[in-house]
Amino acid sequence: MSKTQQQQILEHLRKRSITQVEAFSKYGITRLPSAIFKLRAVGHKIDMRMADVKVGGVDRRLARYTLTREAK
Repeated sequence: MSKTQQQQILEHLRKRSITQVEAFSKYGITRLPSAIFKLRAVGHKIDMRMADVKVGGVDRRLARYTLTREAK
């Protein structure tokens, strides 16, 4: 049985933060905000901060998501 996108993202967030670029390159997830929305809907507290990230040698400003509290 394969893991859902939400399961993959939650496991990642338990260890470190994630951006859209990381979600796509590691898990093939193209809609990270949708997965974050669903995780928040079940009670996970996930913060978002804008971060400057180098993508393909170009500086980009991306959302970086961090798990601050898991749902009970």
